[in-house]
Amino acid sequence: MRRRLNWPTLILSSIIIDFEPLIVIIIGLNYPSHGLLHTFIASIPAGALVGFILNMVGEYMTPYLVDLALIDKKDPLKSFILAGIVGWAFHVLLDSLLYPEMKPLFPLNINPMFQPDFHQMIFHAYVLLFLAGTDLPHPPV
Repeated sequence: MRRRLNWPTLILSSIIIDFEPLIVIIIGLNYPSHGLLHTFIASIPAGALVGFILNMVGEYMTPYLVDLALIDKKDPLKSFILAGIVGWAFHVLLDSLLYPEMKPLFPLNINPMFQPDFHQMIFHAYVLLFLAGTDLPHPPV
């Protein structure tokens, strides 16, 4: 999977989506904190856009990302776009289990994935994913 997905793009696209609730809260908009950007249908164009932009700036960042062992070489555009979409959609999937106000299947006005009984388990999964993400492989010395 590491060869098919650009990991920095996957990570960034799964984080950048949370600017939506941040902006809604800071500005005080009359809009759901997990609105249109937190839908599977938005994950395709938004994730692809993140992937395209990161591919454009990737040539400047590749040496640093190779040093951090996040990538081996310059990845093709396809791996950036796919990683952007997968990262965005994965975030929507995980958030849809936690927030009843989300409508991940927009234009349907429901969230069939909301599971309040799973909050504790999902929280522990987030902690484990974070810990796994901090154990990056180190280049040979």
